[in-house]
Amino acid sequence: MNYGITQVNTLAGCDSLKQMCEVDRNPTVGENLESRIAMLKNELARLEASRETMAPLLNMHIRDIRDAMNY
Repeated sequence: MNYGITQVNTLAGCDSLKQMCEVDRNPTVGENLESRIAMLKNELARLEASRETMAPLLNMHIRDIRDAMNY
């Protein structure tokens, strides 16, 4: 069976596809900034939601929580 050859060909195909995507992606400075701003807004929303769900833990020290989680 030529599993090794098939696997190598598949991996080579993935590398080629990755390279093609990197070549095709060439945003402007403005597009890049908008993309980064959107990503950071999503991260901020995620953190704010975490703050709501983790309300009982907010006044605890991180080291104390880590120590409690060690078993």
